[in-house]
Amino acid sequence: MPSQRNKHILDTYLGLTLSTLSSDNRQLDQESIEKMLRGIKKYLDYAELSFTRKYKTCFECRNAKLLQAEAKTKVTGKVQQILIIPSLINGMEILDLLQDHSFVSWLTGQGFDVYILDWHPALKAKSICSLFDALDAVRECAQYLSRDQKPVHGFGYCMGGTLLAGLAARYKNLFKSLTFLASPWNFHAKNDPLSASLKASIPLKPWSETTSVHWIQPFFAALDPLGAYNKFTAFSDMDEGCFEADRFVAVEDWLNSGQNLPMSLTEEILDSWYLKNKPFTGEWIVSGKKISATEIECPSFFVTPVKDKIVPLETASALERQIKNTEQITPDCGHIATLVSQKSYIDIWPVYCDWLTNQQ
Repeated sequence: MPSQRNKHILDTYLGLTLSTLSSDNRQLDQESIEKMLRGIKKYLDYAELSFTRKYKTCFECRNAKLLQAEAKTKVTGKVQQILIIPSLINGMEILDLLQDHSFVSWLTGQGFDVYILDWHPALKAKSICSLFDALDAVRECAQYLSRDQKPVHGFGYCMGGTLLAGLAARYKNLFKSLTFLASPWNFHAKNDPLSASLKASIPLKPWSETTSVHWIQPFFAALDPLGAYNKFTAFSDMDEGCFEADRFVAVEDWLNSGQNLPMSLTEEILDSWYLKNKPFTGEWIVSGKKISATEIECPSFFVTPVKDKIVPLETASALERQIKNTEQITPDCGHIATLVSQKSYIDIWPVYCDWLTNQQ
């Protein structure tokens, strides 16, 4: 079994499925359960995917690395620099998932220079222990890219977008434009079970120096208790080596391979965001000053998927409503599908590309 495949989280999936069926007085026949188990075993035994793109590290801050993917062709009039800020929880690999399905590769093919902030080395070294540290790393990367007066176009995925909004509100001229992909802002929005669960979990946080990704993942799994059953039974029917099977395995590997967060960082996120909702209420202090998204002036593009269970539409749209100059699309997909589904090629990426090209 490849090292990144953790059997314990799969045990959690199975237990959650069975307990959900039991509590709902629903039953699955033996054949259905066995099919799910075959899917889990098939995943655990699946050949390790060897696709790894080598990036140039062009800058470092607090051990976080700024990775560079140069445009494959330079196109006159195209925006030159995109700074992508991934989530702190899972790695940046979702942006460059497979040889034939990569958001980063697609962008460079459109003529953009792409820079990705890789949090993993910093988290591993425990050199980012607070939101201040994380925000400072993003700020220094943006300043590095703008050293020759070149405009920087910020792109934040999930909580990376929350960090991006905080910085843009604090430093007015840091970014030329902003893009938020499924990024949370109102952590007390209605119909947001993840926020409710994380708030309730604060007294139960793990008593250790770090927060394991395997402590966090069950919260995501609980958003769709039968999701594991559905996806592993479907996977059991896929031909090994086909694109759909490789994509499934790549996404599962990514979900289960995040770097542990320092406990101090976890506590601050839970307290400041999930408990006190400071970003939304204007009480979040960034570099010594309270910030409000209403102060963001640069053009902003929002991708808020309507089927997102991790960052529901209302949680993400709250930020769009606080910023003046915005454009928003609401694709019919979920959180991760914005980067890995076939629809993303049609309904999301080209629309973003067209919008960004106009931000000169």
